[in-house]
Amino acid sequence: MYWWKGFDLIEAAEDFEKLRCFGFNLIRIFLLWEDFQPRVDAVSTQSLDHLRQLADLADKLGLKLMITFFCGHMSGVNWMPEWMLSNGNTSRGFRFMPMAA
Repeated sequence: MYWWKGFDLIEAAEDFEKLRCFGFNLIRIFLLWEDFQPRVDAVSTQSLDHLRQLADLADKLGLKLMITFFCGHMSGVNWMPEWMLSNGNTSRGFRFMPMAA
């Protein structure tokens, strides 16, 4: 989930090539909202450029992408951007759902 913050096109190319060699033709990726809209009034042109580079790479290798736009909740974690949380607190109490008893 954190790969957009440390985006590395060379690493992605190596992974995509391995997947293609193993017979995969579709790769699901997740866009983390906070990486693409870090502030309520701003969209990250860097993240959009990284997404474009990744789509170009997939096309070059004959792979298709299934893009999950702005995942808000997955695997017990609330992936909403910090600016969306009521008090900006991203501590465990806000980011993670409580454990079932």
